[in-house]
Amino acid sequence: MASRLVELGSEAAGNGHVGELFYAARTLLADVDILSPALDHESTSTLYHRLRQFQHNYKPIPFGSCRLIENWNLQRFQYQIVT
Repeated sequence: MASRLVELGSEAAGNGHVGELFYAARTLLADVDILSPALDHESTSTLYHRLRQFQHNYKPIPFGSCRLIENWNLQRFQYQIVT
């Protein structure tokens, strides 16, 4: 699932910061064995924090706040690498 999200997002991202994040995600997933996936904890943690920082915008609404998502494929990938 995560690799498909990266593939879809990379096609639409182009250059810029979003493109850099998708490139980092592709690099992280490049050598992962499909049958026994194991990600490097340090690299995964670093990428997770970069993704979180990129989409860390909130809009105040009555009774709380709402997180503004700029790229849904990056958002989904962020939650995929956490679980």
